[in-house]
Amino acid sequence: MNPSLRQSIFVVACGVAAGLLVMWSPGLATMIMVLIAVGWLIRRWAPEADRAFIVRLYAVAIAARFLIGAALHLWAMYHGKGYLMYGYEAFDISGDSAYLSLRAWILAQVRQGRLDAEGLYQGIFHDDGTWLVHPYMWFYSVFGFSQFAAKLINSLLGALMPLIAYATTKALAGVRPAKIAAWLVAFFPSTLLWSVTDLKESPTALGLAWGCWAAVRLLQRGAWPSTLLHAAGALALVWVARPALAWPFLACLVVGSALGFLISRPNRVLIAAAGLLVVGAVVGPPHWARASPSAYWKATVDRVMNEMVSRHKGERSSGGSSYRIYDPTVYQRNDHGDRFSFSPGQIVRALVISWGYFLFSPVPWRISSALQAVALPELCAWYALMACALLGLIRLLRRRCGALMVLVVPLLVLTTFLAMSTGNMGVAFRHRGMFIPLYLTLSAAGLGQILGLNRRDGATSVRVV
Repeated sequence: MNPSLRQSIFVVACGVAAGLLVMWSPGLATMIMVLIAVGWLIRRWAPEADRAFIVRLYAVAIAARFLIGAALHLWAMYHGKGYLMYGYEAFDISGDSAYLSLRAWILAQVRQGRLDAEGLYQGIFHDDGTWLVHPYMWFYSVFGFSQFAAKLINSLLGALMPLIAYATTKALAGVRPAKIAAWLVAFFPSTLLWSVTDLKESPTALGLAWGCWAAVRLLQRGAWPSTLLHAAGALALVWVARPALAWPFLACLVVGSALGFLISRPNRVLIAAAGLLVVGAVVGPPHWARASPSAYWKATVDRVMNEMVSRHKGERSSGGSSYRIYDPTVYQRNDHGDRFSFSPGQIVRALVISWGYFLFSPVPWRISSALQAVALPELCAWYALMACALLGLIRLLRRRCGALMVLVVPLLVLTTFLAMSTGNMGVAFRHRGMFIPLYLTLSAAGLGQILGLNRRDGATSVRVV
């Protein structure tokens, strides 16, 4: 057959297929075009040295999420797994994801005037700590209730995570460990699962990783305007998914960047200024409150700890998956509304136990459901990767201590607050998923050390302060 004729037939067939797809599901056709357009932009803007790998990584990651997401959506429809509310039904392997989709669809109906029920509107638009329902609401307003097409928004975000992990790890540990990090993030079961549902873990994880990469980029290049634009995009993504994390994350980025700058560029004037700021932050609030510093900060710590106890107890709702991290007397006093005064030993004990559950839940000897049993192979791999992460942390502290602070500070602070506020292994598993790209960055550096890739990669490593 004539090559030009074959090409013409192919173009006509693609046009017919695209037309049929638009007629069948405009939302799905639009999202497929968006995924292709993002791939084209990545190919256009990627550095020439990394272009082939980055384009292949994005293509494989998005294709895997598309196929797995479609298979799981069909399975949920076939088995009737989903959520039913006010006569509407959404299908998903996760009840929370189906509930978010259904809320978005009903809100779209209310906003368009098709459901005239103020009580219904108020009943489903309660404050659940996320604005993620709004993008889906607008999507359904335009394209109708195309649930699988809407899930591709999260699939796109999930496919961008490996690219961010690659850029961050390349800056810290070199090219070969960066490729390990990219493939780990692309196909780690948890990140893959969150990105084929409507859950808020995927946008939060991308926002956290994106923000840390922006801070590393700032220390590396000092490109303020573009770096601030990246940081603003990352914070906006975190704020939409989990508003309560946005401002603490911004504070962690600022502190981590300042520490990184001081470590990499030691200067007596800057160190003295930083010392004065720290002293002012410690002494200033007690002075304004007209209290002694020790009494003020003891009361502040107790207030924060009691708040975390309340949140922790609120999540201990499913018996088999719940756990305790505090002393029994803490729960008894808090039950009656009493405020508990924590000793340093009690705080350290709670820190150790909460971090243990947060990093290693669900523990194998407390698996109580089929879903937790399915996660067991991932857990075994996760435990090994955590050992590699410790090795990678030690290595990077020696060689890239300054830039590493923008990863270490958010991981330490945000993980601590989430861990001490969580009382359920399933919730801890989901919360941990938000930090997986950052942990796997450290794991890839450790694997590179074990496999000797860092030595062979020394000539191509990007120098970061």
